[in-house]
Amino acid sequence: MSLPLVSICIPVYNGEPYIFKTLNSAINQTYKNLEIVIFDNCSTDKTAEIIKSFKDSRITYNLNDKNYGMIINWQKCLQAANGEFINLLGADDLLKPNAIKTQVEVLINNPDVSLCITATNVIDEFDDTIMKRQLFKKSLKIKGKLIAKRSLLRGRNIYGEPSSVLFRKDKSRQVGYFSDALPHSLDLDYWMRLSYIGDVYYINEFLSDYRVSSTNATSNFLLNNNFKMLLVDWDNLLKKHSEYNVINLNTLDKLISKTSLIIMLFLKIVFLLLNSIWTKRKRVKA
Repeated sequence: MSLPLVSICIPVYNGEPYIFKTLNSAINQTYKNLEIVIFDNCSTDKTAEIIKSFKDSRITYNLNDKNYGMIINWQKCLQAANGEFINLLGADDLLKPNAIKTQVEVLINNPDVSLCITATNVIDEFDDTIMKRQLFKKSLKIKGKLIAKRSLLRGRNIYGEPSSVLFRKDKSRQVGYFSDALPHSLDLDYWMRLSYIGDVYYINEFLSDYRVSSTNATSNFLLNNNFKMLLVDWDNLLKKHSEYNVINLNTLDKLISKTSLIIMLFLKIVFLLLNSIWTKRKRVKA
């Protein structure tokens, strides 16, 4: 039986510092039936030069005619994906060599699962692990609607960043593309919509590295005091998913969700500030 094609999609803008490592982690997967689809959002650094230095026929490099912004660039990746399964790999994140193989096996053996998620290492600009994130203590299948509601009640994306997620293209086409109305929670919104039409499988293995650095858009947004915008975005997320009527969100649920969000944002900011101080010390020592 032939193995299904997997699309590793890499949206990138000015990815010079890490794109070489990211691409290496993609092409060195033990699972070989891959296409690597890159959309460059008009980078002004050496991103294109680095990507073109790779001589791998599985890589397709697309240079946008202008900078369309992050959301449209993500959409372009989804539209171009030919694989049965899709992974959106951040241009500064890393995949462990057996990541795709392990997740593909889960999706093949569990046709009722829309997306497969994993434990994640949070790394800094030196590739040092600064945090380990595990959703559960063992691998298991979770009802999609249950994890969707749990994520809202916890005030955060408990699924994980796109790099740690492998999802079915047919389910992706069914729910549509990312929402430009939710620029700061577009991945969580997408995972939730996929969860409404299938279950979620969690693998308790650290199969991806999510990088927190000076080039990370989420980190920079938080540290630049955009607190109010994040609260508005979360309110819009709650409203949208309340209107779906797929999961029940009463007044108390919404209050818990907003309170949890505020607590999580505060903790994230403290973590990012401490990491920034520690990183500066590392640079001095280097």
